[in-house]
Amino acid sequence: LSKLISSCDAAPFGRGAETVLDDAYRKAHKLDMSQFGMAFDLASTPILNKISQDLVDMQVSVKRAVRAERYKLNVYDKGGFFKPHQDTPRAENMFGSLVIVFPTPHEGGTLILRDEGLEWTFDAAQLLASVTSEAPKVAYVAFYSDVEHEVMPVVSGSRVTLTYNLYFEDLDSVVAAVFTSQGKDHTIKDGFQQLLADTTFLPNGGLLGFSLSHSYPLRYDTPVGHTVSELLPYLKGRDALIYSACRELGLKVELKVHYTAESNEGTYIGTRPVGNDNEGEYSDDDVFLDEAFGRRVRYDEPKTVADAGVLWVAHRPAKNGIKSRFMIYGNQHSIAWVYGLCV
Repeated sequence: LSKLISSCDAAPFGRGAETVLDDAYRKAHKLDMSQFGMAFDLASTPILNKISQDLVDMQVSVKRAVRAERYKLNVYDKGGFFKPHQDTPRAENMFGSLVIVFPTPHEGGTLILRDEGLEWTFDAAQLLASVTSEAPKVAYVAFYSDVEHEVMPVVSGSRVTLTYNLYFEDLDSVVAAVFTSQGKDHTIKDGFQQLLADTTFLPNGGLLGFSLSHSYPLRYDTPVGHTVSELLPYLKGRDALIYSACRELGLKVELKVHYTAESNEGTYIGTRPVGNDNEGEYSDDDVFLDEAFGRRVRYDEPKTVADAGVLWVAHRPAKNGIKSRFMIYGNQHSIAWVYGLCV
């Protein structure tokens, strides 16, 4: 292990668009993919099948191909840690991360995962404590990229991990699978069917709104941005289940960006996020959004749910927020922001 560590570089982390070295936030060693080789063969294990069944498509029969791309080898020796963070998406079809922990003797280094107020603990040191050279084993954990996680300090020994980025593979087959799912778990579909059978529920029709439960790597670094419909093949978890159930019932489903202006409660829905390279100056965010979208769902605070145009079934702004900057004038020029949701 000492020879391995001496061959490693200090492990950085991403902060916005920057790659940063700061041992007050992360203390670890790393080898990039081009710097090492090993006999461990992920394809010969049942791990990817387990991920496809339990993480990607859960209890439904939607079966999407999963590709694992080896990313880095990391070593956390005594005192090593990584404070709370989320993994950086490397492409639109990247949905998660896989961490393989090798049976090197160590204590501590527990991985803590947090999402929507819940917390999970993955203690690989304890899981591997009884492993022998005669019967070698590894521990592994897979999770969505947008799940916050933290590596607690290693108390003794060295925690050696191999990380993989997880991708949806074969775009065409993924789209077809999502559209034609015949899942075993009909809970969401049954819920929609009960609502549709209720003649008092939206008797004149209407829109049901769901904010996405997970974050996705949507590019919007140009003035026109990219349409959020590009995310459809990569929906995961509850988002994929809701989309699949609606398609099976013949309901029209669209992904949109939903912006609310703070100045006058204006609400806007569009097919793409507003880019950051905006020209011109605006008196407030309402005026900016009027020009950017040209379509307003409502303006005044609604008196009833029906007046709002959208019946929100789930609205979770913390998980999938988008912010875009524009120039505002007043006593002095300044940069302002509008905030949107993928729904």
